Amino acid sequence: MPETHKTASETELSSQALTNIERLREAGEVGGYFADLYEEILQHVPALADIAIIPSSKEIDPDLTGTGGFILPALQPHNRSVVDELHMNTGDGWDHYARLITERPESTALNAARLGMRPEEMTPEDLAGFIFGHESGHCKWFSEHPSLDWPTWDKMRLSDLYSLPAFLPGVSLDDETNLLPNKIAAFMSTNSGVRYFAENEAEFSKKGLLTPLDVAAAQDAAYHNLPFEVYADDFAVETLQAHKNKLSQMGSIA
Repeated sequence: MPETHKTASETELSSQALTNIERLREAGEVGGYFADLYEEILQHVPALADIAIIPSSKEIDPDLTGTGGFILPALQPHNRSVVDELHMNTGDGWDHYARLITERPESTALNAARLGMRPEEMTPEDLAGFIFGHESGHCKWFSEHPSLDWPTWDKMRLSDLYSLPAFLPGVSLDDETNLLPNKIAAFMSTNSGVRYFAENEAEFSKKGLLTPLDVAAAQDAAYHNLPFEVYADDFAVETLQAHKNKLSQMGSIA
């Protein structure tokens, strides 16, 4: 993280940051953990005091069923907010992240590798923290590109997504939402996904993808290697390491 070390007492938090912290602390144990991470982030990246953090659940927002969080950039047309929004699943507790570890083994392995651990060592807290740090990393990236407009960003993002293995020009899966790894993983486990694979088996075989599961795994791996995602992953690792160091120092003092 950038060397802008400030404690909460040395930094006057904005009303938005205080609202974010309050919302998270009212959102149960998972929310409290995110609040701790967010306070750590603010010491290094004060610009993230201006984002809006929305604690939620899969019941409130079905998009949080297959992931732990996502962002809605302020520049996105259907974001009615004037600031970037970070939506995180707090309402389904640690069980939600335990389920993600089990249901998305490829993603778990990739995230664990980023954190320098084996997949079987990853806990729900590890995954939740990594996702919060990752999505915060996306918010940081947008804060560093204030002049970016929606048409430019949309073109950049779709160019990235169209480079991924699951995309086949001229077929139905050319929508941004459908090409996200969690969406592809869910789709490929359905009858529709199996049929989609069978209809395009020749094209997928050219990419060395011989089963629907191969497509899902390849999509996850390629997506994680997109520069925009690597940037966010790196920030997540830095965030969790900084938090771990802080807890270690507090333990030493105690």
